[in-house]
Amino acid sequence: MILDGFTITGGNTPSFGGGIEIGNVSPTIANCIITGNAANFGGGGFFLTNSSAEIANCMIVDNYSPSRGAGLFLFSSSSPFITNCTILDNTAANKGGALYLYIDSDPIITNSIFVNNNSQAIYEYDTSSDAWLINNIFFSNPDGDYRDYGLGILPGAAAINALPEAADNLDGDPQFVGAFNADYHLQPTSPAIDSGIYTNAPAIDHDGILRPQGSGIDIGAYEFFDNTTEIAQAAHHNFDQYDADQNGTLSLAEWLNTGYTTTHFDFYDTNNDNQLTLEELLEAAGLTPHSLSTVHVDFSAATPGDGTI
Repeated sequence: MILDGFTITGGNTPSFGGGIEIGNVSPTIANCIITGNAANFGGGGFFLTNSSAEIANCMIVDNYSPSRGAGLFLFSSSSPFITNCTILDNTAANKGGALYLYIDSDPIITNSIFVNNNSQAIYEYDTSSDAWLINNIFFSNPDGDYRDYGLGILPGAAAINALPEAADNLDGDPQFVGAFNADYHLQPTSPAIDSGIYTNAPAIDHDGILRPQGSGIDIGAYEFFDNTTEIAQAAHHNFDQYDADQNGTLSLAEWLNTGYTTTHFDFYDTNNDNQLTLEELLEAAGLTPHSLSTVHVDFSAATPGDGTI
């Protein structure tokens, strides 16, 4: 079972699992936004029982429980694979703002961002559960990043990395483009860029952008991409090949014939007129056309950003 590309919001239950409740199955949940859900007993966003679900490229944001596990509650033998997720602003009044582990639950969490989850980002109920934490970023989780049953609150990445089941986690502001307006793309100076691990990383990000764009996988749901690199990929065929009516612009329908997406089209359409011009594409690629009427552009032969065609 695959759940891909959905937003789940406004769920509210007096028991468990305000957004998604999963029991005795292990679906793939990808490219979803789980936000604004609540559960009285726990699991505002997710409640899992006996499940090894795969959760990738998801944003788990602003979920609530007056009990435990506002983002995710893993109950009894639940060991999901959580990869390239952005988990922030979840609040559990009791324990485990982002994640609560209960009895024989051993999630494998990689390439994910934990920001401002309260109380604690991750809470371990007893010795039967351990979170495997590899290449994640922790920042500004008010009551601690990880509560280990034996060691208590671990306040940062260095303490977490000392655990035998953890490695290469980082502290630091992930530098979202606009956290206040829910834009969780990365700024160019983000420590999340190229800091992830390839193992189990999805081939594309939440926007459909190929991973990696740089020298390594980025941490979080969004891969930072340099416009010049993306344009070189998106326009490897000549502009005029897809300009079916030869009017000097690409409509959305013509653009989709290239195999690339509406997301790319909207990004490059800088004047929002629903037409892509050669100038817009070249500007994004760091290139300069000599003349729209005479220049024949083959992006496959150009080095992005070097001014050559």
